[in-house]
Amino acid sequence: MTNPVTFTLPMPPSMNRLWRANRGRVHVSQDYKAWKMEASLRLNQQKHVGEIHPPYRVVYAFDRRDERVGDVFNREKALSDLLQSQGVIKDDKYIEDGRVYWDRENKLAPPGMVHCTVESLK
Repeated sequence: MTNPVTFTLPMPPSMNRLWRANRGRVHVSQDYKAWKMEASLRLNQQKHVGEIHPPYRVVYAFDRRDERVGDVFNREKALSDLLQSQGVIKDDKYIEDGRVYWDRENKLAPPGMVHCTVESLK
């Protein structure tokens, strides 16, 4: 196994907010587009070392100050897709182990953010 890579990103929208339908067509929501742009910029500002080789272990610690934020697992997919699109991981289908949780005491996740840890299982 390699050393884990960590970064902090804005809280992704819920899966329920990623897509919208209009006139019989499905499209990416404005919320999702805005989050992807901001998260991509923040990710690129943070350093990570080289390519992480599959298979992966991920840990996502989400801020939980607001009890209304919903289902923690509804936020994982947007995050994993972003890591793939930004080249942090090759493909999210290679995530073999992971943990997704609310960081109720904000030990890792600042307000409105998610703390991510990615490591290779090789």
